[in-house]
Amino acid sequence: MNFALRFLGACLFGLARAGEPIAFEQTENRLILKGLPETNPDKIAGVSVIKLECASAPRQVLGAGYVVL
Repeated sequence: MNFALRFLGACLFGLARAGEPIAFEQTENRLILKGLPETNPDKIAGVSVIKLECASAPRQVLGAGYVVL
């Protein structure tokens, strides 16, 4: 199965890294985020948000033959 959409960009949000771009690679059925920090960059809240930009509205499509990782 192929991704039904194309990803344009990714950013990491947290107090320490607001809007820092994330390198990524899109294959036939995976989105691989690269260069993520080993530890959580937001020591206060303990969470970070990854924003993904897509060429079109995302939708979930599962059917016979979909890949489960």
